[in-house]
Amino acid sequence: MDLEGFFRSEIENMLITASWIEEVKRLLQITGVSQVWKDGPPAWYFWIESAPGVHELRLEDTFARDAKGRELCTGLFTVKFYPSLNNEIFHHFSFEEQAFIQSPFFDDSNTPKFEYYTKIPDILFKVAIVEFTIDTQNNQTLFKLESLDRIRTRFKKETVLECKPFNKRSRFYKGETDRDVPGWDLGYSLYDRILGLYANYSKTQPYRIVMTRETGFEFVYDGNNSLQSNTSNDAKLNTLAVAFLGEAKNGQTQTDELIHEETKDVNREVIFDRCFPCGHSHELNSQSLSSLPLLNKQWWNLAEADYKCKLASLCGCT
Repeated sequence: MDLEGFFRSEIENMLITASWIEEVKRLLQITGVSQVWKDGPPAWYFWIESAPGVHELRLEDTFARDAKGRELCTGLFTVKFYPSLNNEIFHHFSFEEQAFIQSPFFDDSNTPKFEYYTKIPDILFKVAIVEFTIDTQNNQTLFKLESLDRIRTRFKKETVLECKPFNKRSRFYKGETDRDVPGWDLGYSLYDRILGLYANYSKTQPYRIVMTRETGFEFVYDGNNSLQSNTSNDAKLNTLAVAFLGEAKNGQTQTDELIHEETKDVNREVIFDRCFPCGHSHELNSQSLSSLPLLNKQWWNLAEADYKCKLASLCGCT
């Protein structure tokens, strides 16, 4: 199977299905989507109402694995975020990221210009990872979001950083922070919409949801312009896994294979693990889920809704 083509098609189908229905776009607060025109793996830009910038979802890798005779196909996606100049969050991004945003490399849409896209270092603007896994045999799907609550870069010693394309330099002193981005919040904003898009497209609802947390890390410059990652009690690595169940029986057993590592890793604190066999959200928003975002009832409601496309007839009737 051509996995890159498969996941490209899945995302495109989700977007096309939603594009027909204005009510779906309104509920998800998606004001625009554009494919990133470039060579290589597929990517898309998302403009979300009230978001302080533009999200990019990019397919980074694909693989298949065997799980007790079931083939699980996975697409690993990077979530990037391009902050708006006029929003306070812009100043929490790194010196180099700010330099690129303010440069001719970006256009009025707050996204990279086509001719400069590949000239922007890949490491910049990353805020989260989304894993999209499908059990094609049993029609099971898992979406997993992983990110740090704060993505920080600190300096162990005085360091001068250089942004060569624009001949810019900035001096940082011991203990200073170059980047302090709310990775989890920015990643969740897009992840939430992806789940809504999938529920609307597949007409399936979340069957099991698992949230975990573990000690995170921060990035540290060691004084030789070498970037390292160090464990930090000031950062938390959060994971949210949502499994959608199709027509298969024994849902708990099926989703155990999809979410195995989230519940078995002794280093992870499971802060929420619940199944929804009846297909209802059980007033999730009334429950305290620590500092993680509240779960969205739209993941269930959009699966149940039967919206009609007004473009289906010339007169616009439904």
